[in-house]
Amino acid sequence: MSTRAVYGFKDQYSTHWVFVHHDGYPTGAADKFAAALKSKLVWQLPRFEANEFAAGFIAANKESAGGVRLTSGPDAHGDIEYVYLVSQNGTGLQVKASYPGGKIFFSGPLQRFIDDAKAIEKREQD
Repeated sequence: MSTRAVYGFKDQYSTHWVFVHHDGYPTGAADKFAAALKSKLVWQLPRFEANEFAAGFIAANKESAGGVRLTSGPDAHGDIEYVYLVSQNGTGLQVKASYPGGKIFFSGPLQRFIDDAKAIEKREQD
């Protein structure tokens, strides 16, 4: 089943958005973030540029036409279930995970989200 999500990558200059047609629930999102980080297709911290990270995220996760693509943001889709926004602060990459409309269900370090995705998903299903 398709669980659609939009992923944003934000730096001090801009935000770049990516639509993913499937596996947008927290464990699927964690897998996608981990794939981008492990792929060496994104610069290693402390260097972070939103447009570059978004491109690496797409390259690491695109498997077929239409499955992963650029978008103008969450409001461009009426059928998404999750929104993820990645940014950098002094301690590393952070992610805010929310539902369309803005209710945040996780906000913290990206690596903690990746490590705890199964528990986060279970908590949200209860």
